[in-house]
Amino acid sequence: MQAARDVLAGDGVAGLTIARVAERAGVSRPTAYRRWPTPAALVFELQSSATVPAHVENLGSLRPELVAAVSYLVLGMAAADRDVQANQLGEMIRDQEFSLDVQHRRWNPDRALVRRIWDRAVERGEAPTSTVGDRVIDDIVAICIFDVFLRHMAPTHSDIERLVDRLLYGVVDEEAQAHRSTSGDPAPPLS
Repeated sequence: MQAARDVLAGDGVAGLTIARVAERAGVSRPTAYRRWPTPAALVFELQSSATVPAHVENLGSLRPELVAAVSYLVLGMAAADRDVQANQLGEMIRDQEFSLDVQHRRWNPDRALVRRIWDRAVERGEAPTSTVGDRVIDDIVAICIFDVFLRHMAPTHSDIERLVDRLLYGVVDEEAQAHRSTSGDPAPPLS
């Protein structure tokens, strides 16, 4: 991996090829290709850090916990190299096996961390047991991907609060949402 980091640092994303990494590492190309069959797989290994904090703090309520987790996600997405992300997302669209590998090794562990937030909300009676928490989490991540990568927006804290409110409570009066965001008043239960 150090050889890959060295090539990336020296040559940038455009110069990051598996052949170049193999040369830098002093291994054969077939050896390198067995480990990383595509450049996207190599980049995935380089950027396999979590997109959510390793410990999701219990803030006592679903909304602030989700806002904190989504804020962490958005910061990570905004800081990511766009060429690298484009390559990775493109490869996920083209190659189902690679997409499943990314989901299994990166997204599912991240989702499990955020799922703890949802499970606590169910235990506290804030979220109904009939709602599939993983789907809510997927919806939030999809909107973040759309806003950050496709619309080239960097959502503010207020944007993230409105996103979470919209997904948790549906389309509600903007004034009520604004009051809840600034006053810290809890929102009604999701039942």
